[in-house]
Amino acid sequence: MAGLMVATEGQYQSDACSFVVADWRERAKHAPSSTKTGNQLVGASTIYAFGFRLFDEARSRQVRGVSAAMVFRNGLILAIGAALPERARALTWLEFDRTVTLVGRNHIHVELPGEALKYPEARKSSEGYDVLFENPGLAAALHEYRAIYRPLFNDGLHLFPSFHGKPGSVQSCQLGQLTGNLTENEFGVRIPIHRLRDNVATEAAEDLVGGACGSKTLLRHVDERTTRRHYDHSEGLAAASEFEDFIESRTTVRADLVL
Repeated sequence: MAGLMVATEGQYQSDACSFVVADWRERAKHAPSSTKTGNQLVGASTIYAFGFRLFDEARSRQVRGVSAAMVFRNGLILAIGAALPERARALTWLEFDRTVTLVGRNHIHVELPGEALKYPEARKSSEGYDVLFENPGLAAALHEYRAIYRPLFNDGLHLFPSFHGKPGSVQSCQLGQLTGNLTENEFGVRIPIHRLRDNVATEAAEDLVGGACGSKTLLRHVDERTTRRHYDHSEGLAAASEFEDFIESRTTVRADLVL
């Protein structure tokens, strides 16, 4: 309604639309707090690219100390979070030569046990997650990280070690807090690591041939309806894009040049 008022310079009037707006406003007053908001849906590719910009920032530091290593690690959290859309708990299990293996210069092998994943207890002992994917850019970053930056934390092999030198990986709640801070500083909205699944699912539904089916595969959902209900926001984004084009067309002044 606000957009239409701008596009029509305040001339738009509709009792039916006003009724719907008032109805939704009243429903919102009594609805529980939403856990997902539209402003969190920054594109997964944008977040992935932000991770690579953090790599460049770490490389540009005059001193390659723990501070630079932390910036590089943060870039990896974002880039891997977009390339491997798993929950924070699963990402804390990522460890060189155990759950993450670099195959050649271009491939990454990830193998997670069932206990690292959100599976029913009956499936955790017998099922895991095993994937080999090709990503030259991310593989090169992991090689560089292992050789130069990872040893600056400690002698462990977890991909995301604590800045304070504690053994093991950063905890899942800390991953959420960290990614929320990074994305808020960069994009103006908080996007915890778990919300990256929303972003990846939505972008996949928009761009992959299989649409929501492709998102279902990426997120390992048994039922495609789960993906559509909780993660696939592609139709909403498409509608928003169409509305943006409509507003742009109404606000652009066109004039014929009369000679």
